[in-house]
Amino acid sequence: MSEPAAPKLTLGQVSINRDAFELDLKINEGYQAFSAELLRLALLVLTGLSAVWLKVYLPKGQPSAVPHRMSMLFLSAAICAALSAGAALLHRYASSDSLAYHLTALRLRARNRVAQGSKLSDAAIAEKEELHRNIRFRWSLRLLQLSGVLLFIGLLIFCLALGSFMF
Repeated sequence: MSEPAAPKLTLGQVSINRDAFELDLKINEGYQAFSAELLRLALLVLTGLSAVWLKVYLPKGQPSAVPHRMSMLFLSAAICAALSAGAALLHRYASSDSLAYHLTALRLRARNRVAQGSKLSDAAIAEKEELHRNIRFRWSLRLLQLSGVLLFIGLLIFCLALGSFMF
């Protein structure tokens, strides 16, 4: 007698270790919260720049002459803050995407189908998914660092612009 064929499970039907994946989700939530804070602060800097610029450039509703140095400082700070916000948003995408690759790899390893003809084994596909995940992890780290550095530089330039009022 032949053995009954193993059920053909889709990846969504494959169960994984929930405790381990819950821990992965909590770690991801921490990174997401940090990038959300960077995004919030970058947008706050942009708002502050806008408010100060309006007070300086349009003090009584009429355009006034603003020194070129101050304009360049405001523009530089705004560019840094905008790029920081963009990097924080991209980080959120990259970290979510890496988590999707991670979950797919976990499910492939749990299902563990063998290679059939031209179809790769689940282990081989899982290795490719893990490679994509690791690339996203590196991008996620770089984007988070870039967002923080740009925010800091933008704040410094903003302070220089405000300090130019004193001289």
